[in-house]
Amino acid sequence: MELREVADCLEKVGLQYMATVGLDGKPKVRPVQFIVEYDGKLWFCTNSKKSMYAELVKNSWIDLCGSKLLENEIQTAWIRLSAEAFFPENPLKMEIPSELAPLCPVCGKPLSMNLRCDGTFVEDDGWHEAAKRYQDFLETHKNARTLFLELGVGENTPGIIKYPFWNLTYKNKNAFYASLNMEKKEIPIEIKARSVLIKGDIFRTIGNLCNVKV
Repeated sequence: MELREVADCLEKVGLQYMATVGLDGKPKVRPVQFIVEYDGKLWFCTNSKKSMYAELVKNSWIDLCGSKLLENEIQTAWIRLSAEAFFPENPLKMEIPSELAPLCPVCGKPLSMNLRCDGTFVEDDGWHEAAKRYQDFLETHKNARTLFLELGVGENTPGIIKYPFWNLTYKNKNAFYASLNMEKKEIPIEIKARSVLIKGDIFRTIGNLCNVKV
């Protein structure tokens, strides 16, 4: 298998698990995330203050495995490999000066993107009004002919759009699920007959569809 094929497989399975030899001589396994394939190598990220770093300095050999088991899917993507880790002599310091970090004008704390990754996600009155309109629409059309169109949804928070769309399509026999994404994802077998996966750029694909004469 070529290195690019290995990288593609790692990207497909998502989370991987790396086994190292602990400082106590016992095996240690941790979840890791493949970053990029560059300069003929597979790159991962760690911290020089972490125990994994100390273990790799002492014994650089690792085992890596990963798989992505999709619900109700028989065929599962998986990979297992052994390799020797190394640390670059001049690692890039991906840092910005503290004075350039954006701060909240109210409390003075560092700003971050409004992502549903912790308890700080902002849900103002406008958000709740939109959420109610969405739920009312779903309730009104729960048995109607409905297209659940998913545009560019990734794996960061699939529970917000992707999984609900799958569930709603499954419950409504008059519904159809369509996904447009740069990566062609698998879907549950229960709704495959009423689904279509389109791999492509959203802007170009929608533009091409607008030019189609029916």
